[in-house]
Amino acid sequence: MAAIRLSPQLNGINAGAPDGYVLLVDSAGSARALKTGPMDRGHLTWGSSGLSFSDATSEYVISDEGLTATVRGSEEAYETSRFLSPDGDGFIAVYNVGFGDREYLARVTTGDGATTRSWDTVGMYESVGQCGDRVVATTDIAETGAEHSPAAPRVDVLVQLYPEPPRGESAILATLPVKQGSFVMSASEAPCADGTLFALALQHEQPDGLGNSRPVLRAWNISAGKHEVIPLVTGRGAPIDVDDDLLGLPASIVGGRYVWVTVSGQVFSTDLSSGVTTRAFEVSLTSPEMGESQYVFTPTSLFVLDVGQNLRAPLGLDRYDLATGKRTRVLSIPGTGAVHHGLDMVIRDLALNPDWVNAQSSSEPETGRTSGARR
Repeated sequence: MAAIRLSPQLNGINAGAPDGYVLLVDSAGSARALKTGPMDRGHLTWGSSGLSFSDATSEYVISDEGLTATVRGSEEAYETSRFLSPDGDGFIAVYNVGFGDREYLARVTTGDGATTRSWDTVGMYESVGQCGDRVVATTDIAETGAEHSPAAPRVDVLVQLYPEPPRGESAILATLPVKQGSFVMSASEAPCADGTLFALALQHEQPDGLGNSRPVLRAWNISAGKHEVIPLVTGRGAPIDVDDDLLGLPASIVGGRYVWVTVSGQVFSTDLSSGVTTRAFEVSLTSPEMGESQYVFTPTSLFVLDVGQNLRAPLGLDRYDLATGKRTRVLSIPGTGAVHHGLDMVIRDLALNPDWVNAQSSSEPETGRTSGARR
């Protein structure tokens, strides 16, 4: 009913760390460790064809028929995002490749458990999201050239990663000239609603990224290319005061509101039309400073895998009702200490079987994760 991805971080992978794991958890809380290769920030998707994930050289799908491994044809170490394909039968993965000869590259890989296909795209992507049958992302083209000048004007770009644009056509959907350091963002998956990609950011008053900043939502329509900045404010119009790390964590669009969580477990809800933001409830975390707890949003719930400092203690999987904040313990999962190898192994993602998730809701169907919190 659940899967948990563990992997060394990039510095460990570069130092030769050979292993990663996927923990497969049943409805009773029993877990079985599947040993794989490493993949920093490795993601999981769970759709109609099964559970998909990757390691350095291969793409994997676990279905009712068993485990299928497909050699990718390229060696990767850092996965930015992973989504279900539009038909739900395959996956779309985005990898951070690094500098090529002159440009910073990402690699998009698609597959269905039998075959894979990959192509490169220029950019270091900050926010990646699935809007209908397209996967789009934002990047700063001033950071994609190996020889760019720090004084060069910055241009934010909205790029289509999937489907691959036909040969000769640009992948750029829109551009936005901005001052260097105006926005500070963190690599994350960004939710999409009605053809608009939403991403949380800090907007600085000074172009070098110094001085005061305010939390905002950046809303970018992928068809018209229109970009809008929505300040996050209180009911009286003042900027919200959040003394917490609010970037790089999961979010979802629920009923016309942007629902998001901070590193300490505070859950906020932002009205997309006004930017008015309220604190909805707080998630109970054993060790918020660890930064390894994982979150899965559904239309009515937030599922939380609480990861504490004691890696041999059971992990709690809780369900929070988004309307009331009520917490329900779903199950306890054996601690990951046996495969954690100290602090070198990091919990990177959580996925839930969509059939199991749907069964948890008596009012309306929910879809299982298909994105992990990207941290």
